[in-house]
Amino acid sequence: MESLLVALLVLFLCGITTHFPTGMTIYKDVIGGDKMFSDIFKIRLRDDGILYEVEGSGGMLVKGGSTFEESLIMEDADPANNPDIDSGTTGVDIVLNHNLQETSFTKKQYTDYVKGYVRRVKKHLEEENPERADVFVKDVQIAYK
Repeated sequence: MESLLVALLVLFLCGITTHFPTGMTIYKDVIGGDKMFSDIFKIRLRDDGILYEVEGSGGMLVKGGSTFEESLIMEDADPANNPDIDSGTTGVDIVLNHNLQETSFTKKQYTDYVKGYVRRVKKHLEEENPERADVFVKDVQIAYK
């Protein structure tokens, strides 16, 4: 299946990361604490230093956490004999694996949302890392032009 590229606003130097003994790292939103993605995906920090590009692919998540393709490997891969195959959810694996919710914005709604989010991040940085706050705001303005 063709690979998809998803750009996520992740706060470099300000995002929350959780490191597990297995070596996996989960990246979380610093404001809401939502799990955004993990290092099982191909991740690239863009030149602007503000956005990560995370490469995912389309797929299906079925009950029990296995993917449709994994289900076909089973000896008895007939969907009639495997009802979980039919009860799956399709979408981008990054979204499915981290329970992210799809949103729909008009251009104005998106702009308003990003402005509010940037204000919350700036406030967070002013409390936690004051020297980074003004740099962050400047970098975000450049990244979103």
